[in-house]
Amino acid sequence: MPKFIVTHVTNKVPPFTPEFFKQLRPTAEPLLREKYPEVVWNYVFIDNATGRAICDWDAPTAEAVEDVLKKLGMPYDAVFPVSKFGAHDMWEQG
Repeated sequence: MPKFIVTHVTNKVPPFTPEFFKQLRPTAEPLLREKYPEVVWNYVFIDNATGRAICDWDAPTAEAVEDVLKKLGMPYDAVFPVSKFGAHDMWEQG
């Protein structure tokens, strides 16, 4: 499955608090499970003080991720495809 990164830097997100997730879950959970089962939000790196965040998603296309974000009313700057490459990959090459 292709991997995508979503940036929320200029268009910041609200603080990811337990209350925020309580409010988001009734909309997000059925949307992802029923309408977009192939789209998976894996995790977020967030600075709650500023609202800047980077999210990791698995999806068939960037457009699918954008559709989910728009339906959730979640602001974002960009959705772009990425490949995973870590330091351990460099050491194994050499």
